[in-house]
Amino acid sequence: DRILSRTIYFGGQGAEKICYILSGYREDNKPSKITVYDYDKNGDSGTLDETRTYELEGLDFTYEGSTASSLETWKKDLTELRLLNTTVYEGPGDKERIKYSLDGYLLDSDILAIAENNPTSISIYSYKTDGDEALTSVKTYNIAGVEESGWLADSIERLTSVTVYEGAKNKETMRYTLSYYMYNSAQDTYLPWERKDYTYEKDAIRIIETYDISGLTADQTTVRGAGALVEKEFLRGQKGYEKTTYKLALYDSEGNPNLREDYIYFGKRLTKTETYDISTVSSYDEKLVNKDVLQEESIYEGRAGDEKVVRTTGYYPNHSILNETIYTYATTIIYRRYVLHITAKTFSEEGALLDRIETSNTSADLNGNILTQNVRTYYVSDGVEKLEMEEETRYSNYIGLGDAGRYHLIRSGVSL
Repeated sequence: DRILSRTIYFGGQGAEKICYILSGYREDNKPSKITVYDYDKNGDSGTLDETRTYELEGLDFTYEGSTASSLETWKKDLTELRLLNTTVYEGPGDKERIKYSLDGYLLDSDILAIAENNPTSISIYSYKTDGDEALTSVKTYNIAGVEESGWLADSIERLTSVTVYEGAKNKETMRYTLSYYMYNSAQDTYLPWERKDYTYEKDAIRIIETYDISGLTADQTTVRGAGALVEKEFLRGQKGYEKTTYKLALYDSEGNPNLREDYIYFGKRLTKTETYDISTVSSYDEKLVNKDVLQEESIYEGRAGDEKVVRTTGYYPNHSILNETIYTYATTIIYRRYVLHITAKTFSEEGALLDRIETSNTSADLNGNILTQNVRTYYVSDGVEKLEMEEETRYSNYIGLGDAGRYHLIRSGVSL
C-alpha cells in the first residue's frame, strides 16, 4: 500500500506534539507537501498557534528515517515563496481550534528578489457558542488586493462560498455548501447560484448532489433538494481520502440523468475518465450500471491529487473519432504548472481531418498565469490544410490563479 501521509512528533512520553506532516505522496513514495506546526509564534510553546504548508517539489530532502530534528535542516529551504497554506488557531493548549485559513497564494512580482507570496482567499471558521462548541460553518472570501487589516471582515461582496456543518464536536459532517454568489437586484442582496448537498455513510462522504439555485429566494437556497439537480457524484474511500467513482449529469425535467462519467484510478492516481450518453437507457436503476454510448474519454498523468489531462478524445455514435485534444505542460521556476500548448483536431465520421486549432501559451508569469497566447485556426479544403485565422492575446492584472483582470487582443488576422 502507498503512503497517504506521515506524521512526525516531538516531546516526551505522554506530552507528544506534532512537529510536521508529510503528505501528497507521489508514485515514488516521496511527499510533495509538508505542513509545519508552530507552537512558538505567540511566545507560548504549549499552544498551537499556526500551521504552514509548503511545496516540496524540487527539493532534494532525505525523507526516509526523518525525525523532528530533520526539520531544522530543511527550514532554510522552506521559504515564503513555497508557501501554499497558512492556518491560524485560537484557544488554550490541547483545545485549539481553527480561527481562519489562508489559501490561493500568488507572487505579486516576476522578480523573485522582491516578490511577495500573498494569499487571495481566506476561510473563516465559526463554532457553537454554547454546548460542545462544535464547528457550524466555514465562510470563504476573496481577499485579493485587500489589506491584511480587512481580511477578517464579513463582506458579502467578497463572499465566494459557505459550508454549513452539523453534528457534535469532532464528529461534524458537511450539510451543504453554497457558492457562486451574485448580486440579485430584485432582492437587493448577494445570493448563491449553486448548492451542494452531502450524504454520508458513517463518517465518509458517499454522494454529493449539485443544484442550480439561481432562481430561488434567499430562504429557499438552504433547503436540501431545492433547485434544479445538475449533477450527482458517487464516492468511495475512507474519511478525508474519498474519491469519485462516477457522476450522473444532464438531468431532465423528470429527474433522469442523460450523461454518466466514470473515474478510473491506478492506486490513488486518476488515470482516465469515460463519459457515456445514457439517454436511451430506460430506467434510473439501469442508468447506474449501464454504459450505453461512449462519448468522450480523457487520459490523465501526474501524481495523485495533482493529475493533469493530457489527451481528450470525443466519439461519434458509430465509435469513430469526432475530435481529439492534446495538452502539453510547462513548469515555472517555483514549480507552478501551466498549459503550454493545446492541439485540437476535428474529424469526419470517415476519419478525414476537418479542422485544427493550435493554442500556444507563449509566456506565463511565475504563478503559471498565462501572459501571452497565440491561437491559429486551420481548415481543410480539397485535402489541403490552410490557415484560416490567427489571434494573439495578452492577459494582465490577475486577481487570482487563472483569473485575469484584463486582456488585450494584440493581433487578429484572417487568411482565406
